[in-house]
Amino acid sequence: MTSVTVTSLAQSIYSGSSETLNEVDDEIVVEGNGVILESDSDSTVIGKNYSVDELYLEEPLSDYCLGGYHRGYVGEALGPDDRYVLLRKLGWGGYCTVWLAHDKRHNRHVAIKIHKSSSEYSYAARKELQILRKIQSVARSSSHPGSPHIVELLDAFAHLGPHGLHVCLVFEPLNESLLSLLGQCHQGATCNLKEVGTSCVKDGLPLELVKEVTRQVLLALDFLHKECGIVHSDIKPENVMLEFPELPNKWDVVKFLHEYSLQEQKRNGDDFIKFTVSKPLPSPLFHTFTEDLDGFSKPDFAQACGKHWKDFFKVKLVDFGNACPLTNKTQGYNVQTFEYRAPEIFLQYPEWGYAADVWSTACLFSEMCTARYLFRTENNWPQASSQLELFSTTLGPASGAFLDKCILFKNYEHCVKNRQFRSISENFKEELGMERLLAQRIEQFLMPMLQWDPAERADAMTCANHPFLRNENLISIGKLKGAITKPLLTKTPLTKSFKKFLRAGSILN
Repeated sequence: MTSVTVTSLAQSIYSGSSETLNEVDDEIVVEGNGVILESDSDSTVIGKNYSVDELYLEEPLSDYCLGGYHRGYVGEALGPDDRYVLLRKLGWGGYCTVWLAHDKRHNRHVAIKIHKSSSEYSYAARKELQILRKIQSVARSSSHPGSPHIVELLDAFAHLGPHGLHVCLVFEPLNESLLSLLGQCHQGATCNLKEVGTSCVKDGLPLELVKEVTRQVLLALDFLHKECGIVHSDIKPENVMLEFPELPNKWDVVKFLHEYSLQEQKRNGDDFIKFTVSKPLPSPLFHTFTEDLDGFSKPDFAQACGKHWKDFFKVKLVDFGNACPLTNKTQGYNVQTFEYRAPEIFLQYPEWGYAADVWSTACLFSEMCTARYLFRTENNWPQASSQLELFSTTLGPASGAFLDKCILFKNYEHCVKNRQFRSISENFKEELGMERLLAQRIEQFLMPMLQWDPAERADAMTCANHPFLRNENLISIGKLKGAITKPLLTKTPLTKSFKKFLRAGSILN
């Protein structure tokens, strides 16, 4: 396998100079830092060779340029009064890198999203900041059970570096995403949650875990919708993250995990990489911690993974870059990731809103259960027509009253001719071998969330209180009207999003 030295690749990045600026711009403190690593310095990157494949899993080095990523490094101080010291790169996305940092003021570890500096990304970051501040303001006086399931914004500032002005958002540190959790289970990793029960099908997450995640996501959405007036508009596994357990508090857990992994690297003889390679914190759900650390007592992770796991298990919604107030949907129909996109977005229904998040949550639930997208053809480049076709084969025809309000109603007419229908429960039973009664119960839970017409879709709180999530008995249900037992013309493959989790820490697309 061809290898290259990270040091040589970094030479074009660690050059130039920085300036110092001290002003306030749109309520964000702007600061610069004069510490620059020279390209030929031994401290830039310590000399391990990395394969081209490993480097490919990281952000493109060509994006370290004017308007692009900030060239962060371990030990760099950011923020007013050099408050935040970078400790490790946790991951990256198409518009930012994410770093674990030490907050010197409060003596705790935090996560910092350092956005690209171009005007496009700066605008998006400021828009996200505005949304997060709105949510934070409402949450302070709210007793809604969904408010604790929104990521907590701690601070915001802007950093002036060689590649421009980077908006930096400071958050509480979080554990892995649902995408990473799905990927590890798919690869056969042993989960430490021993009391959580079994999964519906091979490669899916345990059903009780799926129910708890879904309930918390729906509570978070109800808070966003009813108290904040905000549509998230990008619900997917990458944007649902697990919180570190309170053992006794999450800040101590994060500090332990960081120090433990550093010592583990040294024991294994790994070089300490200051740049490029993402080093996510080890997950208590999959990692076994065999030794105590000097000065640190090991948290009781077994307690958090035991029979009372629900007392410690919490998920949070992240990434509000596409979120918008219901009354000011400036992005039009350019919302939602394709596989989780609601029909009103495909067909451009002018009154789209909160119900689009509910549709995406139904898709999320199904993916957690089955390790497959609910709606996705085998086509590598799926189009809106293929999604509408799948909707019609699974849900039946859309109502004329709904279609009359859609701008692109002709797209529907072109793709639903002569289609045969088969219900969700029959799909699960025939394609995945799911037990019939369980498949019907899942269908009964999902169908109110998957109505063509968003006006007829159940709201988030109604879904959160559904008997299926509370393990209550459901009424007897039969097949959907018009359902038949013939196989679908297009099957839903294993979700390709599993491949994305292999990009270490890449959870912010």
